Amino acid sequence: RDLVELGTLTTQVAELLDACVVAGRNIVAAGGTQAGKTTMLNCLAAAIPGGERVVSAEEVVEFTKWRG
Repeated sequence: RDLVELGTLTTQVAELLDACVVAGRNIVAAGGTQAGKTTMLNCLAAAIPGGERVVSAEEVVEFTKWRG
């Protein structure tokens, strides 16, 4: 929701992404350096239901905050 308040995402997109996370859909974040990929994924990680397995393929490990 912070990304909605900042104007990064619309409410509709935030709700869609949240529903995708809860439903266990795959999400790929791609973009250039400093594009906000890790920030976006860390926000989405807060919606991952407990007990779910998370797989991340990264060249440099940045995505470490699994449970908001």
